Amino acid sequence: MKPIRYFFVLLILLVLGSSAYAQQNVAQQAYDIFQQSCLGCHGEHGPFKESLVIDSAAGLIQSGAVIPGAPIASELYTRLLEKDKVKRMPLNQPQLSPEAILTIGNWILAGAPSWDGQHEVSFITTDAMLTAIQKHLQTLDKFDQPSARYFTTTHLYNAGEDSETL
Repeated sequence: MKPIRYFFVLLILLVLGSSAYAQQNVAQQAYDIFQQSCLGCHGEHGPFKESLVIDSAAGLIQSGAVIPGAPIASELYTRLLEKDKVKRMPLNQPQLSPEAILTIGNWILAGAPSWDGQHEVSFITTDAMLTAIQKHLQTLDKFDQPSARYFTTTHLYNAGEDSETL
């Protein structure tokens, strides 16, 4: 019974790791759309930088333009859907494709994760993690081995989380 329980814990950790990768992927896709369609006006040197600067995910959240997890409550998202051409973004441009709008909505729904480059990581495979646990178990007294428990943040490290988060 116990080996099955450990298998499910490891499976959950792997799913969480892939979820972090998916979040980073959607963040990068959203940034690519911003870069192509929005930064010309809302970038650091754009003409509308006073109203909103798209410089970071955290900045969009702090400005109130994006409410993590709530696309419909986020002004940035609703301005993409606006029917009135005077209010719709991008201003005086064709409306973004439905796929692009969906990507930005998914990014907001995922919590508006940062698209900033992650720090370099030496990816730790599941086999390497389990080997390290096994080696540590062998250093324990035989009496203590059955009650040893392990908690890992390998999935966070592999996803590029900073040392503060870890």
